[in-house]
Amino acid sequence: MSAAMISLLIPTMNRSDFLIRLLRYYWTLGFQGCICIGDSSKAEHVERTKKAINEFQDKLNIVYREYPDFNDSECIQQLAELASTPYVAFIADDDFLVPAALEKCALFLDSHPDYSTVHGVGITIRLKSRGVYGQVALIAHYPQPVVEAESASQRLLDYMRNYSTAIFSVHRVGPWREMYKDISLLTDKRFTELMPCCFSVIQGKTKELDCFYLVRQTHYRRYLLPTKSEWMASPNFSPSYQVFCDCLAKELIQQDEISMDEARVVVEQAFSYYLTESFVEPWHSHFGIPRLLQTGMLVPGARYVWRVSRWILRSLNLVGRDENPLKRFLSTSSPYHDDFMPVYRALTEVLAEFPE
Repeated sequence: MSAAMISLLIPTMNRSDFLIRLLRYYWTLGFQGCICIGDSSKAEHVERTKKAINEFQDKLNIVYREYPDFNDSECIQQLAELASTPYVAFIADDDFLVPAALEKCALFLDSHPDYSTVHGVGITIRLKSRGVYGQVALIAHYPQPVVEAESASQRLLDYMRNYSTAIFSVHRVGPWREMYKDISLLTDKRFTELMPCCFSVIQGKTKELDCFYLVRQTHYRRYLLPTKSEWMASPNFSPSYQVFCDCLAKELIQQDEISMDEARVVVEQAFSYYLTESFVEPWHSHFGIPRLLQTGMLVPGARYVWRVSRWILRSLNLVGRDENPLKRFLSTSSPYHDDFMPVYRALTEVLAEFPE
């Protein structure tokens, strides 16, 4: 068993610079798995991506398809059908999954049939610059689900009380296809993330291993979801919610052998937990700082005011004095150092677009 047993599913749209950076990262590490790319970009980005694939294909197994006018979820659905490996993992074009950790996850699933998904430790990174490369400004933990109740109903309830995105985990290819089979019935963007995540935990237990696994980059070109009020006021909300409830209820019936009425009660209760206990407004960054505040940092003099404010807060013991997380990851004593450094170099070293 190795990373060659995993297919990475990467939808991309008009971010060829991020995608090329990601391909260089896997090319440098000699990744042996399959990289499935679904491209919904404009012509100039498609051209750059195709050129990069031609340059990197000597060491990478890349399956590339153009999907004009497809959204990311529709691309993921199509890419899963192309996967010929027993395991798959989704990764955005601006993020990173670590090959060594992917191998450990595949080994875990191979020996734990009662687990549906598994992942390692995740972090978010923000650069000081607004581009693809630059010095690291912030690092923070990126939470991922750990759900290990025996029944599918209880797993769904536990998960929606403390929601975090589940689709970055390594999945078995068959259940993954089931997660996305009805995705075209949804017209709402948030539900196209929420429904597959819920399917994931219904299908089986979810584990986190102690290995460096995922890096998510926060930046101004990320795709943002609507606020809670905007979402629920959207004309797409109600029809997508009905599809969401129907699909999840049918899966619960199959997993727990309960009635439709019982299954719908579970789904509705779980969604209520999501709205009241787990919903995170998109203006929050992964670092717990409102996006408005981050944008405000661009105003002249704002950074000075922020530094003075932090000094005052620290003097009042309202802000911790923890060591810079970047220093911990860069330290050779860190258990994550060896796997972190290739990602760090991919983010901070401005290289030629293609290998020389």
